[in-house]
Order: sequence, then structure tokens, then C-alpha cells
Amino acid sequence: MCINFAIANVGCRSDHRVANHFFNAMILCLGILSSVAVPAVAVWRLAQDRRVTSVAVLCLALCYFALNVTAVLRLSGILPATGEGFAGNIAANHAYAPSLILLLVNVGLAYCVWRRVRWHHFVAIVVGGFLLAGCLGSLFTHNSVGGSLFGLCVTFLAAVAFALGLTYKEFCVIGNNYIQAFLVVASALWLFVEAARAARRRATPVAWGELVLSGLISAGYVAAFYHVCVVYWPPLEPAFDRCVRDLCDLATLWHSTYIDVNILIYIVAFVAAIVCNAACVWLLRRRWGRRICVVLTAVHLLAMTAVAYSWPLPWMGTLLP
Repeated sequence: MCINFAIANVGCRSDHRVANHFFNAMILCLGILSSVAVPAVAVWRLAQDRRVTSVAVLCLALCYFALNVTAVLRLSGILPATGEGFAGNIAANHAYAPSLILLLVNVGLAYCVWRRVRWHHFVAIVVGGFLLAGCLGSLFTHNSVGGSLFGLCVTFLAAVAFALGLTYKEFCVIGNNYIQAFLVVASALWLFVEAARAARRRATPVAWGELVLSGLISAGYVAAFYHVCVVYWPPLEPAFDRCVRDLCDLATLWHSTYIDVNILIYIVAFVAAIVCNAACVWLLRRRWGRRICVVLTAVHLLAMTAVAYSWPLPWMGTLLP
């Protein structure tokens, strides 16, 4: 179906363009077919150990495979597609990079499932691969590393939006404002639950201090998440336009660019918050790391407070809409 999609877009073009379309279609087919390896390896893993973790991995692998199948059906025209521009770019000249990245991602995911890579190692691999791809992209495209990272994010969001039958603007609001904010809130609540368990096991001043600090962080993130949902509530496309205006205002006030502000908020701050909370959970489970955990949580809370009081946008001045 992928080859038929590419051939259908060839038309009466030159042999060079025909060869490029065929090459792109072949890489796309390899990328899509390689997605079968992810649930296949997950099934093999479940048959080997029969653990709850393997069941969760299999469920995630099946969801990922279903997303790839949906993308193929939309590319072939069987399912309606809203991202016509993205579908055209897949078959366009020199557009094989997203398909090649999909092939590498599928191979990497299958390897991680097969080797039973732990979640924190997996996150480190994903972040490292993302940064490496940005560095390589800056070398081949003569853009900055930040511009290459931003291009990767845009391609990823456009691909997922196309597979889900959404527009790029709609999935940007869902992915960047709702899902990312929810993950940060979930990591903060995870830290608070672990701190409550530690305080229950051993009621020391350090344990109670960590419980109070993590509770304040969780409350702050929950309030911020609520307000973000209120400000950028559907309809999604007008919410996207409001978000772009706010980011442009931030870029002007910070004497920066729109791309740099996106990278700072949606990549650097997002990863830093989740990594900080996960590191605190890891330290909290070790007796020697509890004091370090309290210090790290206090620094996290101070950073949150500084951002809340120095944020220049007027709608951040209050937690109530």
C-alpha cells in the first residue's frame, strides 16, 4: 500500500524523481514493516517470564503497532486523512528521513524490549538519541542544534497527528499542553506518594521535610496544570493560536526566538522536571540519599517559585481564570 501511494503521486515526472519516489516508498515500507517486530518481541518476552511488567510492555507495543497501522491506512487512502500536507511530504523528493528514523526507532524499540532494558535506561537512551539526532541534523542541514531539535519535534508531532486523524495544530495543543503537563504532574505526585511511604515507615524530620516539600511541588504543578487547561481549552485550533502568541511574547521579552523558547519550555524544562522528580524518588529509596533528596526537592521548589513570580505573561498572575 505504501508503494502504491508513492507511485500514485509520481505522475508524469522525470526518471530521477521516479527513482526518488521508489526509494522513499521502499524505506517507508521497511519502517512500517519493522513495527511488527516490536509486539512480536513483546509476545516472546511475555512467554518467557509471564510478569506484570511484560504484560504492560505488550500492551504498549500493541498500541504502538496500531498507531503505525493507522498511519499506513491513512497514507493508502483507506482511512480519511486530515494531514494531507504531511502525506504528500512522505512521498516527496528527499523526504526519506522520517521513514528512515521510523525504521531506526522500531529496531531500537525491539532491541530494548528483547534486552529487558529498565525504564530509566530506556529514557536515557531516548533522550540521548534525540540529542544525537539533533546534532547530526545540524551537520547535514547547516542549521543550529536547536533548530534541528525543533524540526524533529515538529516532524514527530505531525506524524502522530496524521496517524490519529488530527491536524498538526490540534495535536500540538493535546501533546504539548495537556500530555506533557500531565506527565510532569504525575511525576510530582509519584514523588509525593513515595515521600508519604517513607515518612510512614520512618517518621524522621528529614522524611517529614521531604513530604512537605514534595506536597508543595505537587500542589503547584496541579494548580499550573489546571490553569493551562483553562487557558488553552478547546476548540483546539484557536487554543494553538493563543499558545503561539504567548510564546512569541515570551521570545520578545526574553530577547530570544520562538524556536528557542519552545525548546526551553517543552524540552529542557519538561525533561528537567521529570528527571528531577524521578531522581528524588530514586534517592528517597536509599538511606544515604534522603538528605540529598530533600536538598534537591528544595531547589526544585525554589525554581518553581521563581518562575511563578517572574513569568511575564499576564494570565500567569493568578491561578484563577
